[in-house]
Amino acid sequence: MINITIPNVDLSFSVSGIYNIPNNMAGLYLFYNDENVLMYVGQTRDLRTRIKLHLNPKTKTSSGIYHNFKWVEVIFEEDDLSRELYETYMINTLKPLLNFDKVITYKTSRYDNSYNLEIKELNTKFQTRLDAALKKFYL
Repeated sequence: MINITIPNVDLSFSVSGIYNIPNNMAGLYLFYNDENVLMYVGQTRDLRTRIKLHLNPKTKTSSGIYHNFKWVEVIFEEDDLSRELYETYMINTLKPLLNFDKVITYKTSRYDNSYNLEIKELNTKFQTRLDAALKKFYL
């Protein structure tokens, strides 16, 4: 078995403090909700830019789920392979609720209505259409 030790956190801040991250720093990031529940783990070559994308409701990356992100922890790591290994390990041991890529050891909550507003809206629209169709058949 491979032993991996998760590195110590280098920075920790509310999402409004994104400018605490130096420009062009590579590493890993962990998003928490307002109840300190781990929601998402990711890695990137440019932490500030990537985290900003996650916090933008108009990006495909996080539309529907960005509202869950209240707090961020950052681990600086320049080595690409190390970031990949740490990310996969952290996802499968810490089990963040909203990751779906690289999830091997648990079921993601990414598509749960309580976390994903887009899924909730789609389910509501579908249910409305289904109810209307059933009324036509008097069911």
